[in-house]
Amino acid sequence: MPIQDEWQTRLIGAHEAASRLGLSIWTVYAWARTGRIPSVRLGTRRLFHVRDLEQLVANGRALRDPDSPPRVFHAGG
Repeated sequence: MPIQDEWQTRLIGAHEAASRLGLSIWTVYAWARTGRIPSVRLGTRRLFHVRDLEQLVANGRALRDPDSPPRVFHAGG
């Protein structure tokens, strides 16, 4: 099996994941517990694959709360 590039296997902590996603640390933990954000448990730590976070951002899945109403933007002032 070939060795993967670092960016494919890099794991980051919840604080960095929250910063990258623009979410609070508590939201990241809650979403990880429910499976909304893929994560890996290592002892008491919860770690996140960088590629998984990038996919969430690209798909817009992590950035919108499904329980909130859709945002409506109006042109003009």
